[in-house]
Amino acid sequence: MLKLATTSSIYVLIILPLISSLLCFVSRQRGVNYFIYIASAILSLIIILSLSLKTVVFGKIVNDFEISAISIAQEFQLDILSLFFLLVITYIKLITNSLYRFNIESSVSEESNQKTYAVLLLNIFAINSILLTNNIFNLFIFCEIYIFTFLAICSASNDSKVLKSAFTYFCFSSASTLLFLLSFIVIYLCFGETNFNKIVDNFALISEENYWYLFLILFSIFLAIILKFFPFWVFYDNIKSKNSFSDLVITEIFFVTCLIGIYLALKFIKSFFGNNLLFVKFNYDLLLIFISIIIISYTSIKIVKEKHLKLIAIDLSLITLGLILITLAIQNTNSLKALFYFIINNACSNIILFILAIYIKKNYKTSSIEQVNFSYKITYFVSLFLKIFISFVIGLPFTLLFFANYYLTLSIMDYNYKIVIIVLLAITNFAYFKLGLNLFRVLYLREDHDQQNSFNLCKFNNKKTLQLAFFLNLILIFLLMFNINFLEKFSNKFAQYFLL
Repeated sequence: MLKLATTSSIYVLIILPLISSLLCFVSRQRGVNYFIYIASAILSLIIILSLSLKTVVFGKIVNDFEISAISIAQEFQLDILSLFFLLVITYIKLITNSLYRFNIESSVSEESNQKTYAVLLLNIFAINSILLTNNIFNLFIFCEIYIFTFLAICSASNDSKVLKSAFTYFCFSSASTLLFLLSFIVIYLCFGETNFNKIVDNFALISEENYWYLFLILFSIFLAIILKFFPFWVFYDNIKSKNSFSDLVITEIFFVTCLIGIYLALKFIKSFFGNNLLFVKFNYDLLLIFISIIIISYTSIKIVKEKHLKLIAIDLSLITLGLILITLAIQNTNSLKALFYFIINNACSNIILFILAIYIKKNYKTSSIEQVNFSYKITYFVSLFLKIFISFVIGLPFTLLFFANYYLTLSIMDYNYKIVIIVLLAITNFAYFKLGLNLFRVLYLREDHDQQNSFNLCKFNNKKTLQLAFFLNLILIFLLMFNINFLEKFSNKFAQYFLL
């Protein structure tokens, strides 16, 4: 009975946002729609937390009842990997869409309001389904649902630049869909299975001379993942937009969609190679290091000169992506623990900085740290956050970034290309330190800090909402830092999921 109840909780995570979406669609009240969305997101987070302990102890929660011949539609499981990404993405969706509430509702009509929240909940349904499904064809369907919901959010923006970017993204996504479909068909023909667990079991049956088939499959899948889940270049020009839905789109692309892409990459690596990771059969680590060199070098140079907080937050996320590629290239226990901490740091720090920059942009017409007077009384909490954020940026001891860098440094001790990784770490930490100095100079050393500029004359809208989100996020960060033993256990389980 306990097993049935635990397994049923997985289906609740999928069905709950779907039913909530239907309720929002039929509801005509703005406040009711928002309440349904928040209640659904909070309840989903509670269910995930309630399943966390069982998942960490037993490794995974899976439906193995074989109820009927059509049980293929019921192949869902919760393991360490999906649990971690569920926690991070659910938290991001909860905090971002809550903060965007007033901006969204002020931009849409009464009828569009109910459709907007219905689409946002369908978006959560698709994300939960992607992270929980254990069948490649179910995964294909849920990925397409996710893309459709994302494009629906883009269409609500009524911004020509966003719509143009969305159309370009739709073209890339269509090509990705074809690659996914062909790859999944070939996987089925090769392995005779669509279940990820059974694909792992059948992988050992492939002879050495047929590995080039696997190479083509992997190349096709990872190209599809890049086109569908890492379209940074398509939406980068929209970052400075003042449109509320444009901000929502940028948040989705740079902080959610890319996490789904990372999850799928790890999922396929695990499914094809089991406990032997990617480079046991193919030497791809040099390719990942080369890509990370390009990303880290470009964004590090850019972030040192950047003055706009929105672009700073996005560039920090891109540097994090480059560091994640390095952890995947090294692929040992310490590097995977570093991956764990880099993702958490990005979700807790960089995304809040981006949201803060959005509010500053809307109230002061700019997000430039050189133009906004942070010493003015009405922006005290903004100044407070940036002062605390400095410690997170430069990676002071016992911050999340410190632990990420610490484990990444440990992971390269016996690595063949450790000199290259050391140089990249030096570049990133120099960029972090220089950014910290720039923020410190603006907040403490600016000569005109007592002068009130024109941007301080307007009222700071929705200040209480942002204050609440800021302090809740700050509490979460300090809880994580003071419960480092729990994070250590979780990160060990995360690494062991791939290596043991």
